Amino acid sequence: MNILFVIPGSFSPSLGGVERVTDLLAREFLQRNHKVYFLCTYSGLDHSNSAVDVFCLSRAQESVFSDRSVCEYQKILEDNKIKIVINQKPLCEDGLFILENTPSSVKVVSVYHSKPFGDYLAKLIIWKRKGIMGKFVSLFYRYKIQQTKHIFRKIIDKSDCLCLLSGSYIKELGRFLDLEDCKKLRAINNPNIFDHGKNSLCYSAKENVLLFVGRLAFFQKNTLEFIKVWEIVSKNNPSWRAEIVGNDTGCQKEHDYVEKNRIKRCEFVGYVQDVSSYYEKASVICMTSHYEGWPMVLIEAMSRGCVPVVYKTFSAIHDIITDTNGILIEPYDINSMARGIQYLIDNPHVRSRMAVSAVDSQRKFDVSSIADEWEKLFADI
Repeated sequence: MNILFVIPGSFSPSLGGVERVTDLLAREFLQRNHKVYFLCTYSGLDHSNSAVDVFCLSRAQESVFSDRSVCEYQKILEDNKIKIVINQKPLCEDGLFILENTPSSVKVVSVYHSKPFGDYLAKLIIWKRKGIMGKFVSLFYRYKIQQTKHIFRKIIDKSDCLCLLSGSYIKELGRFLDLEDCKKLRAINNPNIFDHGKNSLCYSAKENVLLFVGRLAFFQKNTLEFIKVWEIVSKNNPSWRAEIVGNDTGCQKEHDYVEKNRIKRCEFVGYVQDVSSYYEKASVICMTSHYEGWPMVLIEAMSRGCVPVVYKTFSAIHDIITDTNGILIEPYDINSMARGIQYLIDNPHVRSRMAVSAVDSQRKFDVSSIADEWEKLFADI
């Protein structure tokens, strides 16, 4: 099968979760004798280390919908006998370009890598929590949700399949769009990018570290709330420390909060290209996100024996965490989050048992199992 992954913008596996997953699946498909290519809608990065051939549209400042881009895209499909296009970011303009300009002879699988409407719903909740939910704010976000509904319907209409990250998201999107027929919707989890070769080393190397990993200045990650949780936990646990890993450019308020409140043993590590060493030494990972799609951070950390304590702000979390491998907390209950972490600190035998379960539970997300599901999807369409 000749497969083309489309990544709007430029491609590098280090850019984010979607890029890492794309690279991992591509390598697995190559091993299964598929021919795999990438298409970036912008050039600009060095693709010499890519596992596959990378095509880039030659557009400069012009719209992706230019005649030149259409001709280039369709020539790539024809020259390489592409049978399936995997459209990795269908909601953006470049993703819609793919839907509008792919010949009917080529199958298109659009993949949505987040919780449907998660951004807007989370912002509505935050405004309500702040007690300043005015009529204008409410109308604005409801308008944005209606706009997004229209785009989703267009994606479903023009794709052969819309692939979501969890079966729970099929139900959510079906309700939002009042879909009577969800046959075009499928769910495939993202694969774990880590293998399990080092798992036997996870447990003895653990330190008294509470870990947070994410894009710190990003609204979605809710970093300040993690710091407030650590503020509570740190007071009674002088042998523990918090490590915050991620690009902290633009998150001055988080730094200011730590300094103003004299929060101890809270280290901003900054951007780290390979986070595996932090996963391997941390005992507990905390996630306070407003929403997630399929958090690769959580899968990666659990495969290295980190016990998760996570807000239940997205339904896919129930695919990942059970009562044997982590602790789920009601959204935005900082004190309950702190108590959950304290329980793990006070009960190392429970923490150790959950760490073993966390590792074992991630095996079902190995790339070979996930690729099997993708090949079944290819056959079905």
